[in-house]
Amino acid sequence: MKLSIPPPVKSSKLKIHVFCPACSLAGINIQATVEELAKYEFELILPEEMDFYHGYLAGTPQMRISHIDRLFKKDDVRIMMAGRGGFGSSHIINSLDYHSFKQNPKWIVGYSDVCFLLFKILRETGIATIHGPMLIDFSHKPKSLPVIISCLKKIIGGETITYEFGSRASLNTHPLPVFTEIKGWVIPANLSILNDSLGTDYLPDLPRIILILEDVDEPLYRLERMLIHLTHTPFINRISAVILGKFTRLKKSKHKASFTELAKGIFSQYGIHVFEGFPIGHASRNFPVLMGGAGILTINPDRPQPFKLTVSPP
Repeated sequence: MKLSIPPPVKSSKLKIHVFCPACSLAGINIQATVEELAKYEFELILPEEMDFYHGYLAGTPQMRISHIDRLFKKDDVRIMMAGRGGFGSSHIINSLDYHSFKQNPKWIVGYSDVCFLLFKILRETGIATIHGPMLIDFSHKPKSLPVIISCLKKIIGGETITYEFGSRASLNTHPLPVFTEIKGWVIPANLSILNDSLGTDYLPDLPRIILILEDVDEPLYRLERMLIHLTHTPFINRISAVILGKFTRLKKSKHKASFTELAKGIFSQYGIHVFEGFPIGHASRNFPVLMGGAGILTINPDRPQPFKLTVSPP
C-alpha cells in the first residue's frame, strides 16, 4: 500500500473540528480549554452533539457515525480532533464512510481508545493520522503545551519532526545496540488497543514497523501478558524496533523487574531492540506523532538524550 498524508495546512491559524467517537464531553467545562487554545490561534468548532449521552458514550453508535461521516464529507473540514477517548470507538469503526474520507482526506488527531480509528483509517485508505493530544488533555494546561502545539502545527504543515529522547542512564543499565540506524513505518499505539486489534482487519498491514507504545492504569502482569500475546501473533515479524513511551499509574506489583526490563527481555528473544523515554502517553508530555510516517531511529551515546527518531511524511 502506498501511504500519503492529507493536504498540508500551513496557516498559523488552524480551524479544528472536534468529534467524539467514544466517551461524551457532557458535563465537562471546556470553555477554559477553548480560550487557552485560542491563544495559539486554534479555532475550535464544537459539535452540536457534544452534550449527548448514551450511557457514558457520546450518543448511540449511529449518532456518532452520522456526525463523523458528515465531517468526512465536508470540503472545508481540514483537521479533526477527538474530544476524548475512554471507550467506544470500536463500536463504530467498521461502519464509517472511508470512501468519502479518502476522496477528501483530513488530519485526524487522537490517541488511547481513538487508536482504533487511527489504525482503521491508515489500513483502509493509506492516509497517515496523528497520534496526539485530544481536546480534554489541553484542559490541564501542561507546561509543555507550547512545544506540543508547535509540533502539531509542523506535522499538519507536512514537515519532518525530530524527537530526541532517553537518557544516558539507560545506556549504562542495558547494552548499547550495535547498528547505524533503523528505518521503518512509525506506529504509535496504546498497548491495550493494539492488543485488542491483533487479528482484526483494521490493524495497519505494514512491514518494518517502529512501534511506539504507551498505556495507563494497568497492572504490570497484564502489560507483560499483552506483550507475550503480541509475540505469539504474526505481527511480531513486522516489528523493527520498539520504543516505550509513558506507562502512567502502573498498578503495584510484587514483581521486582520494571516494565522496561520485562519488555526488553521479551523482545530480545526476537532480536528486537527496545528504547525508552519517548514523550507520549497519558501524561503532560504527550507529543504528537505521525502514524504512518517514515521513521529513522539512531543512537548517539554522547548526547544527553541519546536516542533520536526522525519522522517524515511518507
